[in-house]
Amino acid sequence: MSSSLHRWKKEIHHRDKYACAYCAQIFKYADLHLDHIIPKSKGGKDKKENLTTTCVRCNLLKGALEKIQFIDKAMERYRYHLKEANYFRKIIRGSKNG
Repeated sequence: MSSSLHRWKKEIHHRDKYACAYCAQIFKYADLHLDHIIPKSKGGKDKKENLTTTCVRCNLLKGALEKIQFIDKAMERYRYHLKEANYFRKIIRGSKNG
């Protein structure tokens, strides 16, 4: 993790209320990752507005997918439970960044 990301990690997790941006569950700080909303491999930058809090499971599942691609993958392949599925639907409806 770059030094900027390391410095911002606590701030971003606090901003996001320690909730995973994808499954909406709340986690302890130690159980959270930072994720690039637009993956670095697709031109995403190390900027606070391109970073979000994720749980380990969602971050590892998402990999280099963009948000909508990840949500589709999670809904179809991994059969997220109803609470998570409803949260994903809200993200899809309100999504402005792929």
